[in-house]
Amino acid sequence: MKFLEVKHVSKTYTDESRSLTVLKDISFAAEEGEFICVIGPSGSGKSTLLRMITGLDRPTGGEIYFKNRKVEGVADKVAMVFQSFALFPWLTVLDNVTIGLEAKGIKRKDRIAIAEKYIDKVGLDGFEEAFPRELSGGMKQRVGLARALTMEPELLCMDEPFSALDAFTAQNLREEVLDLWLDENLPVKTVLMVTHGIEEAVFMADRIIVLSKRPAKVVADVKVDLPRPRNMKDRAFSETADRIYSLIF
Repeated sequence: MKFLEVKHVSKTYTDESRSLTVLKDISFAAEEGEFICVIGPSGSGKSTLLRMITGLDRPTGGEIYFKNRKVEGVADKVAMVFQSFALFPWLTVLDNVTIGLEAKGIKRKDRIAIAEKYIDKVGLDGFEEAFPRELSGGMKQRVGLARALTMEPELLCMDEPFSALDAFTAQNLREEVLDLWLDENLPVKTVLMVTHGIEEAVFMADRIIVLSKRPAKVVADVKVDLPRPRNMKDRAFSETADRIYSLIF
């Protein structure tokens, strides 16, 4: 059984005057336990692809399956971390993290217990009553990550989660996300992450799906056969990054 299957997926936006195809005949699969990055030129539909996999959008052609079930609407055991943090400024950290559990009808006592577990996991213990305006960018993204983890997803989708952060904070969060993915006590089995950063993709991924310019097609599926933890200064790392660069540019 394939954990995730994207089968001949296309996406076209149409209005009264024109149509725009952003994705054309996209196919790939993900196995349980993989960390996969999707990379491609700006405007190639990477975020759109991620939204369709999570059920937040629908393809105009093709089908997506998660654990052999066709994705039609928001998929269970799938969660999303957004680039823009997507926090409610009038809610505390705790309330932002529990909001998805509240929508599922879980009792307040139970959702607080679940949220506190993941707030601690992402290093925000003690900030439960803080508001987003009181947090740094890295802390805001940790809130978004904790909120996704409270859904106890088996597939975690991430849309350029580090692009709004400074270099030092971004690298710390990359390493923390890898630690969370490797933690056998957490439900996350597979991570699918969209990124513009080639070095970031090589640092994190087992495989890199490379998309062409719009209308995007899969031009390569590159296995990153480098031991972890990875050193960006290693020759093998640079050679892998150079190969990805040559496929995009």
